[in-house]
Amino acid sequence: MQSHPQASSRCQPLLIVGASARSAAQCAVRAGFDVSAADLFADRDLIECAHVLPLNELLNGDDSWWQRWQGAPLLLCGGTENQPDLVAALIRRELLCGLERVTLSGLRSRSQWECWAKQSGLRWPESIEARTGLPDHIEPKEWLIKSSTGAGGLGVRDWSKDAIHPGDYFQRRVEGQVLGVTFLSGTGQSLIIGCAESWNTDRFPGPLPFVYRGSCGPIELNEEDSRCLHRFAKIVHDSTGILGLWQADFIKNHDGWWLLEINPRWSSSMELLDSLLDIRLVSLHVQAIRGVRPLVKPAKPRFRIGKVVRYAAVDIQPTEEMLQQWWSKRWCGDVEELHLENRLADIPCTTDMIAAGYPMYTEFASGESVEEVQERLEGFPDSKAPQIRKLRK
Repeated sequence: MQSHPQASSRCQPLLIVGASARSAAQCAVRAGFDVSAADLFADRDLIECAHVLPLNELLNGDDSWWQRWQGAPLLLCGGTENQPDLVAALIRRELLCGLERVTLSGLRSRSQWECWAKQSGLRWPESIEARTGLPDHIEPKEWLIKSSTGAGGLGVRDWSKDAIHPGDYFQRRVEGQVLGVTFLSGTGQSLIIGCAESWNTDRFPGPLPFVYRGSCGPIELNEEDSRCLHRFAKIVHDSTGILGLWQADFIKNHDGWWLLEINPRWSSSMELLDSLLDIRLVSLHVQAIRGVRPLVKPAKPRFRIGKVVRYAAVDIQPTEEMLQQWWSKRWCGDVEELHLENRLADIPCTTDMIAAGYPMYTEFASGESVEEVQERLEGFPDSKAPQIRKLRK
C-alpha cells in the first residue's frame, strides 16, 4: 500500500473503493477523514492524499487488516455498481455503505427504473432486451445499444449489426440535455443536493461517441422539476432503503425528464457540488449511513465549475518534465484557484506510455455561466495539443 503523509489519529478512517477514487478521496480529506483508497490507477494526486492499494488486491488483506474496518464507513465509486460480489464481500466484512438492506440487482433493475420513473411523473425511454432482437418494423437509427454492465458511457453505442454481448439491451434514442442529479437519502428523508450537465460530443472530443467527457454545475432546477425529482428520490428510498449519496442520470427535453439509470455510488460530478456549494458531501454520506439525520445548507453560488477529461489522440510517452508541468497546475478543490487559471487533476505518477484513447488528466475551470466555463475549457492551451483520447476510467 502506498501512503500519504501521516493523518491525525483523531481522523475517522474511511475506505473508498472504485475504478477512480481521486475526486472522492480529495473531498473526504477536506472533510477531515483519514482515507484509504482501492482503485485502478493510483494517480499522483490520489497518492498525495490517501493510503492507496490496487483494487484487485483489496480482498486479499489478512484478518488483522480487516479488523480495523469493522463498522467503518465505505464510499463506493465508479464501476462498483456492476460488481455485486465485491460489494457483498465488503458488507460481509462489516463495512457500512448504505446498501446493507439493499440488493444491487434491485437498484440496477431496468424494470424497477421504469416503474419508479412513471410513479414519479418522469419519462422512461422504450427499452427492449437485445436477445429478442429489434422488431422488423422498427427503424434502427432511432435506437441505441446499451450494456447493463457499462459505466461512464463505455457500453453505449449506435445500433449496428455487430455481435450483441451478454447484458446488452436496445433503448430508443432520446435527444436533449444530459443531466446528473445527486441525491442524499437518510432516515426519513431524501434530498436533492444538486444537478450538473454533462458535456456532449459536439463540445469536447472523446474516443467513443457516448463516453463521459466531463460536466459542469450546478444547474438550477425550477420548482416543478424539483418537486418531481423529490418524488422520485422518495420513491427510490422507500422502495429500497438506500442510505447515503447516490446519483441518477437523465435527459431533459421539451417532453420532460427521461430517466436513464441510477448509480448507487459517488459520481464524477459530485466533487463540483462539494467545492462550489461549500458542503462536505462525504461527511453527509457518513452521517446518513450511520442513521444520523444530516443537516444540509448548501450555498447559492454565483459561479459554475466544469471539468473535462482530456483523452489522448495518439499514443504518448509523458516525460518527467511534462508530468511536473501538469503537477504544478494540480487542483485540490479550492474554488478561488479556478478564478485565476484552469487546473488539473487525475495526474499520472509515472512516465508509462498512455495509449491513444485513454485519459491523460482531468481539467477544471470556473465561470459565471456554463457557456463561460465551456469557453475557458475550450481555450486552454493544452486542449489544442495532440492528446490522448481513450479510456483509463
